[in-house]
Amino acid sequence: MIPIRLTIEGLYSYQERQTIDFAHLVDAGLFGIFGAVGSGKSSILEAVTFALYGETERLNLREKRYYNMMNLKSNRAYIEFDFINFENRLFRATREFKRNSKNFEDVKSSVVQFYESRGGHWIPIEHTQASDIIGLSYDNFKRTIIIPQGQFKEFIELGPTDRTKMMKEIFHLQKYDLQDNASKLIASNKSELDQLEGKLSGFEEVSEEAIVDIQQKLSIEKENQQKITENFNRINEEFQQIRTLKEEADILAQNLTAFKTLEQKKPDIEQKKREFDKYERVFQLFNASMAEKSIIEKGIAQKSFESEQQQTEFDETNRTIKELEDKVNALKPEYDTLDQQKQQVADLAIIIKLKELEEKIKEAQNRTAKGRNAVEDYQNRASEADTVLKSKIQELEELKKRRTDAELLMTVSSWYQTYRSLSDSLSKLQIDLSKNKDEIKALDTQLQELGVTPSNLGTFFDERAKLLVSNIKEAEKTERQLLVEDRLAQYAHTLHDGEPCPLCGALEHPHIASGEDASARIQEVKAQLTALNRQKDEQIQLKAKAENIVHTQIRYQNQINLLQSEADQINQQISLHKEKFIWPEFDMENTASFEKRAKEAKEVNNAISVLEEIIHAKRQELDNIRKDLEKFDKALQDIELIEARSTAEFDTTIGHLKTLVYDDFATTTKEEINMRHAQLIQSTERLERIYKETERALNTQNIRFAALKAALDSTKKALNDYRSKLQDINDRIAHDMHQNGFQQFDEIVAILHKKIDAKQVRQEFEQFTVAYETLKNKINEQRAKFEKTPFNQEIFEQKQTTLNNARQEWDSINSTVTKLTVEHSRLQQAYLSKKELLQRQGVLQKRAENLKTIFNMLKGNGFVQYVSSIFLRQLCDNANTRFHRMTRNQLSLTLNENNDFEIIDYLNEGKSRSVKTLSGGQAFQVSLSLALALAESVQSNAKADKNFFFIDEGFGTQDNESINIVFETLLSLQRENRIVGIISHVEELKERIPASITVTKDEKKGSIIATNEN
Repeated sequence: MIPIRLTIEGLYSYQERQTIDFAHLVDAGLFGIFGAVGSGKSSILEAVTFALYGETERLNLREKRYYNMMNLKSNRAYIEFDFINFENRLFRATREFKRNSKNFEDVKSSVVQFYESRGGHWIPIEHTQASDIIGLSYDNFKRTIIIPQGQFKEFIELGPTDRTKMMKEIFHLQKYDLQDNASKLIASNKSELDQLEGKLSGFEEVSEEAIVDIQQKLSIEKENQQKITENFNRINEEFQQIRTLKEEADILAQNLTAFKTLEQKKPDIEQKKREFDKYERVFQLFNASMAEKSIIEKGIAQKSFESEQQQTEFDETNRTIKELEDKVNALKPEYDTLDQQKQQVADLAIIIKLKELEEKIKEAQNRTAKGRNAVEDYQNRASEADTVLKSKIQELEELKKRRTDAELLMTVSSWYQTYRSLSDSLSKLQIDLSKNKDEIKALDTQLQELGVTPSNLGTFFDERAKLLVSNIKEAEKTERQLLVEDRLAQYAHTLHDGEPCPLCGALEHPHIASGEDASARIQEVKAQLTALNRQKDEQIQLKAKAENIVHTQIRYQNQINLLQSEADQINQQISLHKEKFIWPEFDMENTASFEKRAKEAKEVNNAISVLEEIIHAKRQELDNIRKDLEKFDKALQDIELIEARSTAEFDTTIGHLKTLVYDDFATTTKEEINMRHAQLIQSTERLERIYKETERALNTQNIRFAALKAALDSTKKALNDYRSKLQDINDRIAHDMHQNGFQQFDEIVAILHKKIDAKQVRQEFEQFTVAYETLKNKINEQRAKFEKTPFNQEIFEQKQTTLNNARQEWDSINSTVTKLTVEHSRLQQAYLSKKELLQRQGVLQKRAENLKTIFNMLKGNGFVQYVSSIFLRQLCDNANTRFHRMTRNQLSLTLNENNDFEIIDYLNEGKSRSVKTLSGGQAFQVSLSLALALAESVQSNAKADKNFFFIDEGFGTQDNESINIVFETLLSLQRENRIVGIISHVEELKERIPASITVTKDEKKGSIIATNEN
């Protein structure tokens, strides 16, 4: 990740918006952020991490994070951070949170948004996960990119589990975490194996013997099936013949029953036919006339009702017309004077406007007087400010004549700084050379005390060792001989004739050996042997000590060679640097003279800066006064113009009065005139509205009167026509009744009211006749057939019983054959399936054994830890490159068998000890070396062109010499295409860093960021 730009507002001590342009800082390769304690330096890094991850080291959500992070004088906090990720893509992260205007301590959660720059435009991103963009979690980001204050040692003090987790994320070791995959394979294999075993449990009875047995049973049952089937078919054929005869007998009995029912229904059908014939004759004669009569009677009733209604409306309308005519005649005289009243309304409106213009003119006259006074005041102030400004400008010109060329001073200062840095480095190297030479001399003295030199070290101790080994062997031989002699003497004393010898078993002992007691001699030899072994151990320790001294001498000599080489290079650089001193006005060796002149130039420049700020302020003040003067002058002109326009408008408006005189209203207030104007408008409008409404109502009623009269005449005419038609129809019906022998009109009405469906009745008659004749013929045919072949119920029942018995036997044999066939087929198919399952079971069991072996290798993140340990050892090797340099080859970083960091101390015979025993300065050195190595590995894996690394504090734990070594290490990173930023309050570093910014804290404005020019 490479920072591009950071904007902070309302965060911690940053009250006003501050922006850091990282472009020139990044170009320098090494830059710093300096400021006093509490100025807000670390807040810059916290703003970056909070913008990206929404996390902060100082506070968590339970500690009212947003309230405590927001500046107490601000109501809004805003962070905007632009950066380039490892894919060289430009992103922006923004976070904003606001204070509740009604509750000071209520600060809402931050609103976060990420953008990507595409084609010069910021395109919002849906997700807000910085880890997806940067490739690091929050914890690992602050271990490898930005290391917060007080957490520099976190990585070396992490436990194995946390360190493995960190390495797993940074170096993407998830691909080596195969335990879950192995577990899934084992579970899947076990599940399949369990399923197979479950399936196989259902095949226990399946075998070749079972298949042969059921095959034999099936053959026997098929032979029985054939015989039983032939017998069943013969019996069934005989039964079907008698069954057909029984069905025909049953049909004859049903037909006889149905024919009897038709015979009973026949008289009703004939009576119904006679009634239908009478209805049909009446319907043809009278139905049309009766329908027409009904329609005409309804029309007479309707027209009679309409005539009564229309007559009532006609009479009411005639009365309303007379009332409206009287009302119009009463309003007519007052309505004729309406135009004169409307003109008075218009004149009153003009008088109101004249009153308003009079007030406007008076107000404009008062404002004009005040405006002239204000313009004169600002003209005087502008003159005074202009005089002061000219005085300050002349003072500035005099100071500029005394100013020394700033570029020259910066160039010479840079030369002196480089020269001083080279001289200091040379002095430190010479001191280190002297110390290393003294160490070698001290080691020579130790070797002389041991009586050896580096050249005879091997032979000296080897010869002594051989002599001691020879002496030890002789002493051991003597000891064994003495022990044998002593043991034999003890046996000799216990021998007696007749008793068996414990060694050879002989009963006679002719020549018993005699010897002296060897115990004292044995003790002397043992003491000699102990002394010789002690001498041997001492020689081994002396040899190890001498070898350690020689190895230490070689290491110091290598260091001397390295330091001498660096000293020669620095001497050459100093010579070349002196040749670059081309300024005769300065003395190369007299730094104090230059610093005095630089200090004077700085004071002059400061005075010029102060004076320029004053001049800028005075110019701003003069510009503001002139702007105010111009504003007041323009306002005065506008007011004078308003006064003139208002006066002209008053003269024009007063000439528009026609019926009223303005002077008559001199003492009348505008409110009274408004009230009179409103009352007059209301009176005229009411009179006009009532008169026109009454006139419209009269016209409407006249039109309605004419329409009602025409409708009433039409209705009366239609009523007379209906009555005439009704008389004609009654005469025609009476004539038809007389001609056809009907005496009563009610009889005809009663017959027609039946409303018989002629089509349905005729269809019913036809269906009855057809059914009756058809059934009658069919019965005759069936009776003739049974006379030739009669039906016997007993024979039928006997044959039915025989058939049922035969069918049961036939169904039983068929069921048996079917079951045996299905079972035979099932066993054959199951036998094939069982063979396949057994083969698959063998494969899965073998696979289960292999997977178990693999799982045991991978369980407990074992493989990940193994790969992680390889990466850790590579990190140690890379970190030691710088750590050796920082500690002058006195300390080295290593890993123990538990993958915990330890320190090898070469000043104490190369023994290991815990990293927790390091001093604060040494812990910073090893942490810095390890963090740089880790960042390099991350850069290499990410394949990024550049990499960024930021350190917050840590330099305060170093002495001047260590600071120089650390600083030289950081400078060397520039040549490795690395970007390093540091935060510190150590002022000595500010002059040596190519680019930097300074954070100062103002009591009123909060933290202010300024760019330094080195």
